[in-house]
Amino acid sequence: MVWLHFKSSYRDEIGNSIKIYQEPNRSAIYYPVSEKTMDSVFLFPYDNTDRFLKENYKSILVDTYADSKWIN
Repeated sequence: MVWLHFKSSYRDEIGNSIKIYQEPNRSAIYYPVSEKTMDSVFLFPYDNTDRFLKENYKSILVDTYADSKWIN
């Protein structure tokens, strides 16, 4: 299981409280830290450690959550 942490711009659809998204083998936690920023944590199993470099994080997340029903 790996986890990735990101800071990003505040998103209105998240609102002012923590949002947790869970499906088998993947979770995402979103929480605002100010009126302009929020933190996100993504947890999922990942076996291909050769590809797990910082410059690949975005494509790994897009692949992992591509068919999710909540995150877009």
